[in-house]
Amino acid sequence: MAILAVIFLSALNGFLTRLLMDQGAYEVNPIMAYFLNVSHFAFVASKYALTCMVALIGLMLRNVVICRIKRPTYALLYLLAGAFAPVVACELYLISAAII
Repeated sequence: MAILAVIFLSALNGFLTRLLMDQGAYEVNPIMAYFLNVSHFAFVASKYALTCMVALIGLMLRNVVICRIKRPTYALLYLLAGAFAPVVACELYLISAAII
């Protein structure tokens, strides 16, 4: 479920980022800003590929225990999904504030 949440929230983040950019916002992530300057397809493809790569690595290492925090690696996928949620919520707020 965490992997699906991460991929869904990442795709939603990409879509909302494009909507915000149409309203004058700009991308603060320098890697994604580079791909946005290349093309919209490059932005979407790189966002999806990078997210899937991180999710796949997390899936492959899901049973590895991180010694310092004594938690399995799959817990980081939930953390990543939890980190995407406020970003998407903020973007939704910005879009709604721009519409009003």
